[in-house]
Amino acid sequence: MSEEVIFHPRGAQPSFYRQVALIAGGFFIFVQLAFLEGATMRIAFTVLFAIFMTVGILVSLRSSANWPQEIAMNGRGIRYASLRSRHGIDLVPWSEIERMDIFYNAHNMAPFLRLGLRPGGLRERLRRPFLQRISLGWDIDIPVSTDAAPQTVLETAERFWRAGG
Repeated sequence: MSEEVIFHPRGAQPSFYRQVALIAGGFFIFVQLAFLEGATMRIAFTVLFAIFMTVGILVSLRSSANWPQEIAMNGRGIRYASLRSRHGIDLVPWSEIERMDIFYNAHNMAPFLRLGLRPGGLRERLRRPFLQRISLGWDIDIPVSTDAAPQTVLETAERFWRAGG
């Protein structure tokens, strides 16, 4: 299999922004009407709330740049955007993968494509965060927040793995 398959990151859903606006707006109005008396207190709360929301948006924008990532697969292996920074390698060769599956950790979060590597060279020189070192042999977790269903990403990876491994 010589072609390369790329799964592009999925953007945030418009309903997500609507939900955040409804929750924040509802909280703001509730606190203004139920607990605050006087214009000074209401203005002070408005300023603090605006600062809190601005910091939250900035942190969210910074972390959202790291979360949805492009996943690319070809005949040589699999890679994703932060593989180099997290694990110190550019590509995971199919021949080094022993097993893989999709892991769902929470109903509202994207699942992970988990890769378990064969004992030996690549696994020994791979940088792994502490929690992944004790994760029962699952060495690399790739967040699957792409334009395709997680099961499609897994099936494509397994097809490449059988052909290249």
